[in-house]
Amino acid sequence: MKIVQIMPASDWYFKHDSTVWNIAAFGLTDDGETIGLVGAGSDGTLKIVPTRTNGVYLSSSTPT
Repeated sequence: MKIVQIMPASDWYFKHDSTVWNIAAFGLTDDGETIGLVGAGSDGTLKIVPTRTNGVYLSSSTPT
């Protein structure tokens, strides 16, 4: 999987179990999948957060 485009995300979150992360950007992969990217680690590198981890993407207007 290769990310071919990155788009800023505003007011989007990823929830897995009881943890919620702020989505910094969405990435478009070379196979057409859209994935969330979160700022993680002390170096601020964006990390992939795929929905297949049994989590869900939520917008700020989505009830939890």
